[in-house]
Amino acid sequence: MGSHEKDLTPLRAGYLPGLSDEEVNWETLEYKHQGQTIQVQVPSLSANQYKTLATRVQTVGRDQLQRTPLADIVKAIDQVVVGLLDTKGASMELALEILPKVTGFDPEMMRLTLHAYLQTFKVVGLKRFLAQDFSNPQVLEEFVPNVRGGLTRAVPPSLLLHSWSGNVPALGLWSLISALLVKAPSIGKVASAEPLFVSWFVRLLIKALPQIKDALAIVWWRGGEHAQCQPLLNAAELVVAYGSDQSLQSLKASLPYATRFLGYGHKLSFALLSKRSMNRAQIDHWVARAAWDVIAHDKGGCYSPHLFFVQMGGAISPKEFAQRLLTELRTQSARFPSSLSDLSEKAMQASWLQSHRFQSVQSNKVEVLGTHPSPDLQEQPWVVYHDGVVDLLPSPPKRMVQVVAFDTWSEVLRGISHAKPFLQTVGVALSTDELAEVSPLLAQSGVTRITAIGSMTAPEAGWHHDGRFGLSDLVNMVDLELDAISNGEHFDDYRI
Repeated sequence: MGSHEKDLTPLRAGYLPGLSDEEVNWETLEYKHQGQTIQVQVPSLSANQYKTLATRVQTVGRDQLQRTPLADIVKAIDQVVVGLLDTKGASMELALEILPKVTGFDPEMMRLTLHAYLQTFKVVGLKRFLAQDFSNPQVLEEFVPNVRGGLTRAVPPSLLLHSWSGNVPALGLWSLISALLVKAPSIGKVASAEPLFVSWFVRLLIKALPQIKDALAIVWWRGGEHAQCQPLLNAAELVVAYGSDQSLQSLKASLPYATRFLGYGHKLSFALLSKRSMNRAQIDHWVARAAWDVIAHDKGGCYSPHLFFVQMGGAISPKEFAQRLLTELRTQSARFPSSLSDLSEKAMQASWLQSHRFQSVQSNKVEVLGTHPSPDLQEQPWVVYHDGVVDLLPSPPKRMVQVVAFDTWSEVLRGISHAKPFLQTVGVALSTDELAEVSPLLAQSGVTRITAIGSMTAPEAGWHHDGRFGLSDLVNMVDLELDAISNGEHFDDYRI
């Protein structure tokens, strides 16, 4: 990725060590944006090419990673990230020019969200990743003493396959960098919705650390089409996948029985604001942060809020909060226009609005806040207000949310109880004593992340994604017990 690539038509995704461009069949994906067509070529490999690629990464690449000090890997990742954070640099300039056209996201929103996301992978963040899961990161490179008197080492899979979704740009960096930190040779499958950023990142990383040039590969295949890539699926020791529950089930069904599988599927997130936060001195601040959580990535992430529970009894009523939220969503939408909805999304939006309008006719406890439907429906924010607790359910894509009035914590718990397997992030505006009271209740209800309103779409480095460990889940821990060490002394030369 560099300044010379701005002239390439079409752009090319993927990274295939050991395979020349000439021997690969390239398929062209087209993205239409404001009358302009962007073409991106993605590799369409044969079964034999997948087998060749998997063997190379699993053998040559694995050896390269094991011989490279972890400190050098961390330094190289940081070097690439710092370079990307320079918005005037050729790499980020190209990304900010192309990605909005490919994804449909607003360029300024893309700049802000991508900048915040990349900050996670600077050297301090990388060290947090390591410290979160390993008291002594040296365990990733050699056997180290454990508290039982023996030795322990973390052993990565011989080949880790990543399957990424395209709902959030650059999403694949998280698992790719995690794999690098545990020295796992990796092949990543990019999504058709956004195949470029991770491809660019890998190329930049290989330039910064050429001694691991065979330890990474970036491929593509159409979702659900696993016949050609079956040799790769058979070779992977661990698969980390993101996507819909249906796509995860399809991928898992194509794997050998013994292959470890970590799937990150459909999740639901919401926000919780107490009556103490509903004061006139601070309301504008919290409304703006709440709106940003909805605006960022057009509510496309698993951590984006679908519903705001607002407690009654504050200086600002839940209904006034809903009205202020709608106003702020309109204000921010003027600065960060929504991406365009496709036909299926438009149908979901229309059905959702029609359903709530019908409810509002039947009950004065439901009110639909927004403008009348128009051909630009996807551009408009909508807020449905409920004067009483309802069940937490997904809202349509883009900028449609619900605000629900509640009185006691038990009402909130009742509203989320049916969704326990799918809960993830809660954005809160609570006092410290309220947080101490409600956090255990939320944890028992299935929530795995509690953060401040306004930070829902920006997880901290080292967070436990869906309640799991980011790094230690990727490795096997091997114990060399004290008895084996002690017995070995009987056979040492000086004892015989």
